[in-house]
Amino acid sequence: SHIGIHGNYTNLSSVYKKKIKQLGVNDIEFLNFETGSFQNFRQSIWEKMNDLNTSFKPDLVFTHEEDDHQDHCVVYNETKRNFRKSSIVQYFISRSSIAFTPNCFYQLQKNDLDAKIKALSKYEMYENRNYLNPINIESQARSAGVYIETEFAEMFKTEKYVW
Repeated sequence: SHIGIHGNYTNLSSVYKKKIKQLGVNDIEFLNFETGSFQNFRQSIWEKMNDLNTSFKPDLVFTHEEDDHQDHCVVYNETKRNFRKSSIVQYFISRSSIAFTPNCFYQLQKNDLDAKIKALSKYEMYENRNYLNPINIESQARSAGVYIETEFAEMFKTEKYVW
């Protein structure tokens, strides 16, 4: 399952659905909150996450890294507050990273990287952004691969590991 909490960009839910379905995830729910104002909806975000935690009880939760984006900060903090019995892993966001220090890596095959690039190409509203340039995405995967001596990897930072 995938839960997306994002701002109220016009038609963004359909973009995310295309992107996520491209990666093989079909059970998707989106929570729309006003972009740039997540702090005003912090309690609603917490309540929705709490409902999900109670009903779904995930073993592993992915969230943004702790960065300088105001909405990301709210989601990150509410994720930590809610999913106390779950492992939490932060993913890297190149455009808003403060000081990401990866300590968890997942080896990617070339077809995994190609699927990621294809899925990210669905973000037509961001097509001119440097961070979504396929060459830069591949370069980032190659750099992460250096850590584990493989061609490509995805990098994460473990917030909490529940064994």
